[in-house]
Amino acid sequence: MKKILVSLFAVTSIFVCNAQNENGTLASRFDALIQRMVEDAHFGYSYQARELQVENLPDSLLPLLKKYEKIPNSNAQTWIYTNYYEYAVASKDTLFKQQMMRKLLNACACIDSIELSYACGPATGYLKKFDNQLFDKEMIDTINSRAAHNKRAATDYAYISGKLNQKQMIPAFEQQLTTEESPINRFEWNMILARLGFAPSIEVTRNFMQELSIDERLIRYERVFFYTRQKPIIDLLLKDLNSNEIQEPSLEFGEPPRDGTPYVHYAMKLLMKLVKDFPVIEREYDNDATTEFLKKQHEEDWAIARKWAKEHKNNYEIIAE
Repeated sequence: MKKILVSLFAVTSIFVCNAQNENGTLASRFDALIQRMVEDAHFGYSYQARELQVENLPDSLLPLLKKYEKIPNSNAQTWIYTNYYEYAVASKDTLFKQQMMRKLLNACACIDSIELSYACGPATGYLKKFDNQLFDKEMIDTINSRAAHNKRAATDYAYISGKLNQKQMIPAFEQQLTTEESPINRFEWNMILARLGFAPSIEVTRNFMQELSIDERLIRYERVFFYTRQKPIIDLLLKDLNSNEIQEPSLEFGEPPRDGTPYVHYAMKLLMKLVKDFPVIEREYDNDATTEFLKKQHEEDWAIARKWAKEHKNNYEIIAE
């Protein structure tokens, strides 16, 4: 079941002046909330956070969050840094967003001490979601340094370095790849190096994707297309446009339902987001659109996409991230 991490500022609309009542000050109730997180391994974030009765109050809450940044408890640390991320997402102020991003970087400041960096994994996961232009030179230098020298979270930081197109990191990442024994981590290093334009890793990643079943390639590993954005890899999507295979329906527990959609539809949807001037755009349909009408529209789109791919297979432009 997906974890629900609800931020302090998104739980209600009552201002901090109303946060003081017979149960004590906001600070004391915040302390009590953290203590319950520490004591209860199955802490209910959504239910318990509502008890604070506060919304969108960074000036009041940031000092309280900072107080517990290094608490040696994964529940509490993850919750603290999730709030920093959600404050950043909610704000329209670039400088404030960057301030929160630095907070997320600080989650791994004590990277060699597991007890003081329980939230390192979630924090780097959040950092991956920010637009490239928000990362300033200081943040990028920190990320590159950790990617090159820290074994515990090297691939997480290298992923961000790759996202930021830090091509000067290729030699360091190539060295990491040569010493990596884990097949999973080797795949990640090759994907990162492919993103940076390292030809041997582009070939390795392409070959891996080509050997997958079409279902795995277009659904399970779709992130590889979005991350690498390299033509030899995107070319596989153009080939998949010509597939006549239909996804087998499945109602397996824990898996999203499958409705027997042709794989050409999945390939086309990915190309819409990855290729400049792709001739098919996302359509919006009325709720009363019939199955027959939708089938006809989809078939028309597939025909347009296939014709375009045949004509532009050697001269299309990939959208930069």
